[in-house]
Amino acid sequence: MLQLETTEKLARRRIELLDPADYAAKLRFLNDLEPKMARAALGLWKKQQGLITDEVVRRVNAAAKIPARILDAWEEQAQVFVEKSALPATLLSLETAGRRMARKINSTRKDIFGFDLEARLIQQWATAQAGALIVNLTQAQRAACNALIVKHVYQDPLSPYQLGRLLRCIVGLTERETLAVLHFRERLLGSGLSGDQIANQAERYAARLLKLRGERIGRTELANAYGKGIFESVNQARAEGYIEGQVNKKWDAIDDEKRTCSICLDLDGEEVPYDQAFSNGSDHDPAHIMCRCSVNYIILR
Repeated sequence: MLQLETTEKLARRRIELLDPADYAAKLRFLNDLEPKMARAALGLWKKQQGLITDEVVRRVNAAAKIPARILDAWEEQAQVFVEKSALPATLLSLETAGRRMARKINSTRKDIFGFDLEARLIQQWATAQAGALIVNLTQAQRAACNALIVKHVYQDPLSPYQLGRLLRCIVGLTERETLAVLHFRERLLGSGLSGDQIANQAERYAARLLKLRGERIGRTELANAYGKGIFESVNQARAEGYIEGQVNKKWDAIDDEKRTCSICLDLDGEEVPYDQAFSNGSDHDPAHIMCRCSVNYIILR
């Protein structure tokens, strides 16, 4: 009887701030915003593809590198994408998550804690994330083009026409994805298809990979911002005295044998103090690209 009373007493002292309804709200928010960011990314890559003119292809063929002015233009376009699409979406994700957690915190005390999106540390984090995304986009672009140049300028030269079609279709892909397109094209060479038919199929395959990359960027960037918003809301509430006592955070993985990876399964149920990193080094969810996990916060009284 004493053991049962002790267990019930401990349960009353553990207040889990988030529940399944909050996770469902998170998914609805992300599912609504992700396609918009993915479409913006596809628009960026379409503009970048448009800079690959016949003259640029001739220069690539002659010098075995992308002209510096094209690289600079790509970086400028990436900055515009981040400033006009990615950063506003990131801030919206931060604010939505932070305010949701503020409401949950207030429900435990009947106080009026408000999440501060303008806090210096949050703005610094958002700016740093935006800068990292620009670097990621431009570095991936260069690596992809270099992989194509090594293959089809140095090793297996193509005509300027064929090179141009292939170069345009891989703009926006990563190096790994570019190599997948090149391997796909190679497998078609002995199929009896004409050069244009092979190019058409390679372009369609690249377009599918590009769409998936846009979705990955949308999901991962926004989920990361959402997790950060939840974390910072708790952090602000602690600093302002709205939460007293110890606060822990617990990793909740989605239990799905087909889609839950080993990283998430290993983290599932792991609980640490809110200001410490989980065993994977993360302060908050997600754990990896396209991760669907969530982190709950627990007030210990």
